[in-house]
Amino acid sequence: MTTSTLDLTTALSAELEHHTPEGATERLSAELGQLSWLLVDSTMLAGRETAMSLRMLLERASAQGVSIALDLNWQPQQWGLGAESPPTAEVLRRFRTLAEAAALISASDQEAAWFFQTSDPVSIHSAFSQKPAVLVCDSSGSLRWCLGGRSGQLQAIHHPDAFLRRLIEGLNRQPELLGHSGPGTDAVAQPEQLSNLLRQAAGP
Repeated sequence: MTTSTLDLTTALSAELEHHTPEGATERLSAELGQLSWLLVDSTMLAGRETAMSLRMLLERASAQGVSIALDLNWQPQQWGLGAESPPTAEVLRRFRTLAEAAALISASDQEAAWFFQTSDPVSIHSAFSQKPAVLVCDSSGSLRWCLGGRSGQLQAIHHPDAFLRRLIEGLNRQPELLGHSGPGTDAVAQPEQLSNLLRQAAGP
């Protein structure tokens, strides 16, 4: 089993400094065979070149069984909008394809409300055919989650920026904990293993 995760937002930005979208795509595609996850965010849709490469890379990742983790990371300035602006209808239209490719979605409660019209992770999970895992964090650090066919809440995330990466690392080691993710999949994660994973990812 592969155990690698690539932060595609950072990697693609670096490649596009020296290559065309097609060239950057080819270079990064060569790494897909060693990956189990790609980490992406919504800023990748804002630029024409990054959006073009992202579309091609998502198709190739899907064909090779690489999972997509979407850290929503809404930055309205990237779209020419004012700070604190909600997404426009055009942003939401372009975002939909990215969300539909994700096996895991992470968002703040405000981002979730804007992009999914709800901040309930179970509702977001149920709204997509691929049934992604969903994490929704509020400003106090409290996390509501839907993962592995189960749902719950964590009261304190010590390092929110590191939580998602730690969680993905844990899912690399125990992919069965994604459980109920995908159409026709009835698997449910073992609650004790799932609780341990979440505590480890949230810890100091």
